[in-house]
Amino acid sequence: MKPTKFLQLPIFGLALLISSLIHAQTIISIDDNLPDDFTPIHVEHFDAPVNNQYFFFAYMRAWNAYPDATPYLIIADNYGTPVFYRKFDYDVMDFKIQPNGQLSYYDNGTNKHYVMDSDLQVVNEADYAGYSLDFHDFHILDNGNYLLLGMEYRVVDMDTVVQGGFPAVTVGNTSIQIQDPNQNVLFEWSGWDHFKITDSYADLLDPNYIDVAHTNALELDDNNTLLLSNRNMYEITKIDMNTGDVIWRLGGKNNEFTYTGLDTLGFSAQHDIRKLPNGLYQLFDNGWEMNPPFSSVLQLDLDEENRVAHVVKRLRSQPEDIMGWIMGNAQYHDDGSMVVCWGSGAPNITEFDANDNKTVEFSYDVASYRAYKFNWETTAFDFNKDNIAFEDVQPGGLTTGSVTITNNLSNEIEINNIVSRTGLFTGNELPILIPAGENREIKISFTSDDLGTYNDVLTICYDVDEESLTQRIAKQITATVDVTEDAAIPDNYVNVLQVYPNPVSDKLNIKNLKEGTTHLSVSTLQGKILKQFSSDSKNLVIDFADLPAGIYILKATYPDGFSSHTKIIRQ
Repeated sequence: MKPTKFLQLPIFGLALLISSLIHAQTIISIDDNLPDDFTPIHVEHFDAPVNNQYFFFAYMRAWNAYPDATPYLIIADNYGTPVFYRKFDYDVMDFKIQPNGQLSYYDNGTNKHYVMDSDLQVVNEADYAGYSLDFHDFHILDNGNYLLLGMEYRVVDMDTVVQGGFPAVTVGNTSIQIQDPNQNVLFEWSGWDHFKITDSYADLLDPNYIDVAHTNALELDDNNTLLLSNRNMYEITKIDMNTGDVIWRLGGKNNEFTYTGLDTLGFSAQHDIRKLPNGLYQLFDNGWEMNPPFSSVLQLDLDEENRVAHVVKRLRSQPEDIMGWIMGNAQYHDDGSMVVCWGSGAPNITEFDANDNKTVEFSYDVASYRAYKFNWETTAFDFNKDNIAFEDVQPGGLTTGSVTITNNLSNEIEINNIVSRTGLFTGNELPILIPAGENREIKISFTSDDLGTYNDVLTICYDVDEESLTQRIAKQITATVDVTEDAAIPDNYVNVLQVYPNPVSDKLNIKNLKEGTTHLSVSTLQGKILKQFSSDSKNLVIDFADLPAGIYILKATYPDGFSSHTKIIRQ
């Protein structure tokens, strides 16, 4: 396999390449009350998405490909509405939930990984001991230890390695550590002991810098073996963590496997090697050597003893391929669905169902290193219910509901915004301050001129404004309301009024079948009372001649609390 010209591009030199390759729509459909510098998201739905699952990703300038972009960590629902964002000065990436439920991300400004709790508070940080931290991957293992990737640099006289090489060239190679949460090193492995510089497809004649492996993913295969994705070697490597020995090499110049199955195209410049629960191996194939180039998700059934790689699936974007030259990942879910981040490709994120059909696709005019989807909700505050059920309402009428919010944080929060997908639900009397450990009731109004059942997901937001919006912590709740002409008339009432004629043009005759003083009122469908009086008579007359044509509600209320409603049509 011949060297590829993109392999040796320095990471800061990729800006022109990325900006020329990415084109995304930038349309947002609802008022999310987002910061001015938040890059809009366009969402296309191919199928009904599942609620209570959220996309995790991060906006990045991508080595100055987007110099005007503002970096953000983002958790967004299926409609692109953020339930969390946090603004940064430098690129952030690989935002995800770890197996222990904590969240993690990498900050390029400090060159560290950070660990957050479910309140989205930073509780720990991770750095590499002895060498430079490599941002590409970070795992919290089942035992709580940290799996970290680093880079070890050496000065090498490349003229002694390859013909035409230069003396005194800086060469980087992979280093791996396992640390406990207190940064004590428990395991270390060096690519210098196992990889030759000539294993790489990088430009070995570069006079300044050579990145031998460009390892971009680590994955435990089992408790004693580790998988490495080495982009610049086009190789997946499996190592024995007890001895440090290389067990096998898949792809690249030292490939030990024969391909069978769906295709024998192999992979190139890959990312994100993962071992799936079903035993398959999955990677994101950036596809530099495809002709023409395209990116895909490759699933392999490996016969390690006989060194056979059986291609089970190659998932491509349809109807048109997407080419992600750099970055990218694929997250497999137990139900067979998959979330694919196309790296520098556009659209940016695609969700596929178990049958490889697209369900949701995100596009935004900026890059993300990886993307994931998780079941998640913040514990910063709680609701006292799962759904706000509003009373039925007439067209044009107003109905209200409420939810009680408990602040679980150690600081006061301000509920200051409610995002409605339909735009028909609005918060009343916002902002509302909730002291630490206390709760407050939030009232929400709904109105619509059209009949029907309205189901919405309301995003109740704690948006932090320090000169400009810098962070959101939000939680979503469903809301349901029926708009019907019969909304003001309960289903279980007994009508004790006989009225005629109905429809009426002037005088409405009423026969009252119940004993006692009767309080009568005539109101609009929206609840506005137009006439009212009390009487002990069994036979009554109400003049409708002064009212415009339309539908009205006649209500009778009795001393025992009983009430009766009748719909009156004024001709």
